Amino acid sequence: MRISCIEPPEKERTRWAREVLIDAVEQGFTPATVSSDKLVSFSVTLQAHQAKILEEQAFTLKRPIAEIAAGLIENARAIMTAHPSHAVTTHEGLVGGSLVHSALRPLAESTWHAVRRKKIVFAEASGAGNGMMLASLAATAVAKGQKVVVRAPLSVTWQLIENLAAIPEALSSGLALILARTNVVSPLLIRQWATDRNNQELLNWIDVVSASCSASSGNN
Repeated sequence: MRISCIEPPEKERTRWAREVLIDAVEQGFTPATVSSDKLVSFSVTLQAHQAKILEEQAFTLKRPIAEIAAGLIENARAIMTAHPSHAVTTHEGLVGGSLVHSALRPLAESTWHAVRRKKIVFAEASGAGNGMMLASLAATAVAKGQKVVVRAPLSVTWQLIENLAAIPEALSSGLALILARTNVVSPLLIRQWATDRNNQELLNWIDVVSASCSASSGNN
């Protein structure tokens, strides 16, 4: 989408404008009146519902979309200046973001922006590159000191692990795989695998599950 802005930053202006616009749209800001001779035009990629909000405002106010975007950005700037606590803190970039498919990067950035604002995001690895996006989002959160649990069926778990393993920050933070059902693998083979790698945590988990299964069988 083509938008405009007064004095945008020279570096990463697209990312900056997207961050401010998303925040302005989600908080329901109204566009300020701006002088058209001061506007700088450039393109940004927005999610469909965000673009629709801009289009609806442009239709209602009978002003070009680019001018609506510029007005929202200016209003956001004014609010940030008057109330610093409302300022949009732009992220330093997604960890492993360069590995995410270029078509999915705007979605990944919007998702991380929403997560930072404590919103709930539902995502699913569909085989269209979403797995690496999920891995990047998880690695970014972990790099910032958070703990992440990715729940996935066994059919895509290994692919997610490979995606995470491609991101150095994720590897340095450590990965753990929890198998929720004993019937998805051979208990004997998984025990041998854990023994060969001296993975005591996994061996302890196997013992606990085995004991629980035995107790359950005995009660029946």
